[in-house]
Amino acid sequence: MGQLNVRMMTLAWAVVLCICCSHLNAQALGSIRNDVSGGGGSSSGRSSSGCHDDDDDDGILESFFGGIVEGIFEGLVNGSDDDHCHHDYDCHESYDYTVEAESGIGEMLVMGFTSPFWGPRSAMNDDGSQGGLFPSSPYDDHDGWLIRSETYDAQRVDARDWFGRFEMNYADEFDGLGRVGGHLQVQAINRWGLDIQTDWLHENLDNAPGSDHLWIGDSNVIYRFSQNERVQFYTGIGLNWIAGTDLSENGFNFTYGVDLFPVKPLIATAVIDWGKVGNAGLFRFRTSLGLAVHHAEQYVGYEYLDIGSTQTNMFTTGVRFWF
Repeated sequence: MGQLNVRMMTLAWAVVLCICCSHLNAQALGSIRNDVSGGGGSSSGRSSSGCHDDDDDDGILESFFGGIVEGIFEGLVNGSDDDHCHHDYDCHESYDYTVEAESGIGEMLVMGFTSPFWGPRSAMNDDGSQGGLFPSSPYDDHDGWLIRSETYDAQRVDARDWFGRFEMNYADEFDGLGRVGGHLQVQAINRWGLDIQTDWLHENLDNAPGSDHLWIGDSNVIYRFSQNERVQFYTGIGLNWIAGTDLSENGFNFTYGVDLFPVKPLIATAVIDWGKVGNAGLFRFRTSLGLAVHHAEQYVGYEYLDIGSTQTNMFTTGVRFWF
């Protein structure tokens, strides 16, 4: 029954992603090269059906959120200019209301944008003062993964003050572009850690003989800012890099992730990387759902990659080792 469930889950992911990536233009890696190096010109990159290419290197999300903020405050300012005050008192009162409205909107925006950080800590009643210990493998004589320092019982559970995980994975968008990657993450009892990822992108070219390939990756210093036995949130900053024939660039990276251990033997993960590499904006989202057996975990998942004007959706599968 367990093998049947895994096969059905894999088939469902494949069907959904085949529909999402039903028709993609060729030569994605050539478009990425052009955007990263700042070559300009028209894009011949991949774009999901219903999506449009965007030459703004700051990325779609930044433009979207920036437009919301600009629209809100522009509306407030223009609205105040249209008011016709007949008395000084009325003008002063209108000005006060406008300032209060702007202040209130600003506070709401700050609360909204920072909620991914204070929200989990508040929900899990985590003040950041306690560290975390780890069993030898997920669900090993323990409900979940992390063991809070204040609840650790040395007589009941054998725990360590650090852990590591290494994974190998493959991703494909079923139209000539594939990826082979590796990921290493190490975290300690003091909540600090390192996060390193390297991927090899390979593409079969439709309009030219042969193939194209690129290496991409990132290295980050991370901090586990919210934790309990079944859920751990982390964030960090570091460097993006990309390399290939006649191409070598790097840039800033911000990462934000969460690991969930809802019930044995399931493990769910989600992570966002957002930054720049060379002259191009980079946004990456990955999520997975896996089954853990002792130190090994087999998983399937989804990945969205946006570099410059190129966007891809990929089905992923891999093996993760916890140590």
